[in-house]
Amino acid sequence: MAVNRKDNSSPVGCLYIFAIIFTGIATFLFCAWLVPFGRVTTNGIVAAFVCLVLAAFFWWSIPWYRRRKKEELEFRQQHPDEPWLWNERWNNGKIRGMIPPGFGIAWSLAILFCGSWAFMFFRGSAHDDLRSVFVVFVFPVVGLGCLVRAIFETVRLIRFGVSTLELATFPVPVGGQLVGTIYVRRKLSAAGDYRLRLRCVDRADVIWEDRVLWKDQAVINPLAAEETFQMKTVIPVGFVIPEHVPPSDDTDRDVIWELQVEAKLPGLDYRAAFRIPVYRLTEAPQDVMDI
Repeated sequence: MAVNRKDNSSPVGCLYIFAIIFTGIATFLFCAWLVPFGRVTTNGIVAAFVCLVLAAFFWWSIPWYRRRKKEELEFRQQHPDEPWLWNERWNNGKIRGMIPPGFGIAWSLAILFCGSWAFMFFRGSAHDDLRSVFVVFVFPVVGLGCLVRAIFETVRLIRFGVSTLELATFPVPVGGQLVGTIYVRRKLSAAGDYRLRLRCVDRADVIWEDRVLWKDQAVINPLAAEETFQMKTVIPVGFVIPEHVPPSDDTDRDVIWELQVEAKLPGLDYRAAFRIPVYRLTEAPQDVMDI
């Protein structure tokens, strides 16, 4: 299986550009605050701190991104014809659920907006002029909204933990079947059916919304989800993958297969998502079970 490699210089270059820009802005604002050649308002100081935090994030992202790409390159050299072994998250068919992407973003925005508003409020500069009405009302509203979202996602993560999907066939073959079992770390007493959605999306040229190439869904009766003696819940998974769909690809295209499962529960609902390795194999896929 010949696989092209995607050029990784562009992401690193973008990280450098943003890091330099925010570092320059933060440096200028701090110098204007410390050196007595001009007057910098409290809003400017807050902007300097925000730019400093963003600059630190981008500078931290550069070595992290390079380290991840180095590990991926080692996996590619070890398994040039088996791209499903390049991703360390796919541990021989045992796939851990993804932490919601909004989890870290919600906490970051909540700390940023609430912290900035609190700083300006206690410094007494939140009522300097009419322009600060934006800060007085918008900052706390946005910050509290993000804080509520972050707390909900944190409680959900603590309550259900990170689920695990075990695949019966690894990788999942195009034209074959996706058969596996989802293991939840606690006992679920679902008020309704378990809803499973499998999607194949292309994220190569889409900024705001994924382009769905193929999708399917299934409904699992709560009676089919076994509650084990270890206070865990076992949810069966079964989908038929058609022949015409594209396989997983993070080289030339950004094609992703994602399995989502959710269930209505008292209080917070159960939700989990998994990235699935779906590839076109040279050998004909074998039937695992009737779906």
